[in-house]
Amino acid sequence: MPAALTHYLFSKNLVKNDKYKDIFLLACQGPDTLFFYGYNIKKRDDKKDINSFGFYLHSINPTDLYHNMLAYAFKKDGEEKEILIEFTRGFVYHYLLDRTIHPYVFYNTGFPYTNKKYNLNHGFFEGSLDTALMKKNNCNISNRKAIKANKKYIKLCSTMIASVANSMMKKEILKDDSYYKAYKDFRLVRLILDSKYGIKKTIFNKFFHNSPMNTLSQPRNIKDNIDYLNDKKSVWLNPASGEESNCNIEELFKKVELDTRIIDNIIYNYKDNIVTRKKIEKLVNNINHDGKPLNMNMRFFSNIYR
Repeated sequence: MPAALTHYLFSKNLVKNDKYKDIFLLACQGPDTLFFYGYNIKKRDDKKDINSFGFYLHSINPTDLYHNMLAYAFKKDGEEKEILIEFTRGFVYHYLLDRTIHPYVFYNTGFPYTNKKYNLNHGFFEGSLDTALMKKNNCNISNRKAIKANKKYIKLCSTMIASVANSMMKKEILKDDSYYKAYKDFRLVRLILDSKYGIKKTIFNKFFHNSPMNTLSQPRNIKDNIDYLNDKKSVWLNPASGEESNCNIEELFKKVELDTRIIDNIIYNYKDNIVTRKKIEKLVNNINHDGKPLNMNMRFFSNIYR
C-alpha cells in the first residue's frame, strides 16, 4: 500500500517500453499482490504463509531482494530477460512510492499494526486518496483493469519471485505459480468490491462499515471535508523522526521520480557485482516500505478520523 490506483497513477507516465507496459504496471503493485492470495472460493492451504511473506517484504531492508531479482533477470536471454527486468523495475518503483507516501498516510491515520481502528483508518484513507487522485487526473480506470497483464508474462515473473523468495528464506515459501494465483485472486477481489456506480459501496458502508471489505471498496466520491492530497499544505510530521513537512501528494510524487531515475540508471547499466549491490543499498538507505529506518519506531501521528 498505498492502494492500487495511487501506484498506477504515479507509474503510468514512467513506462519505458510500451510492449511490456502492463507487466511493469502490475509490478508497481509490489508485494501487495501477495496480500490477496487465498481470497478465492478455492481453498489455498498456504494462504497464511504467503500473505505473511507479503507483509514481511514490507518490513525488511529490501536491498537483497532487488539485487537478487536483477541477478535472476540478467541470467536470462531475449524477451524473457526484458520482461523480468521491467517487472523488477516496477517492483522497486512500488517500494520507492511506499516509503515516501506512507509517512504522510501514517501520520493522518495512526499505525495499522497497533489496533484495528487504525488499520481501518489506513484503508479508508488510502481508498479516498485513490479517488482524489483519480478525480484530479481525470482518470476513470477500474482497479481490475489497472492491474491486468499478459498471462504468459505473469507466469515468468511468478517463477522468478518464487526462486528469489525461497532462496532468501532458505525454505520453500512460494511455489512457481503462487504469485500468479495471487494476481488472479487480486483481480477477483477487485471484481467483487469495485463499485463503479457507487451501489455496492453504499451497501458496504451501511452494513459492513467497520470491515476490511468496506475499506477495500474504493469510494466513488469524497463525501468528507478532508484534504487527502494536502493541497492546502498543512504541516504533518514524519511518524518516526518527528520531522515537519508540508509537502502535498504532487510534491511527494516529484521526490519519488528523482529516486526512479537512480534505480533506472542502476538497472539499465546493471553488472552483477558488489558495486551494483552497493548502489542499491545506498538508494534504500536501510529504510523499509513504511518509510522509516529499521531501528526506529513510529510515534507521531494525528488521527484525522476522530
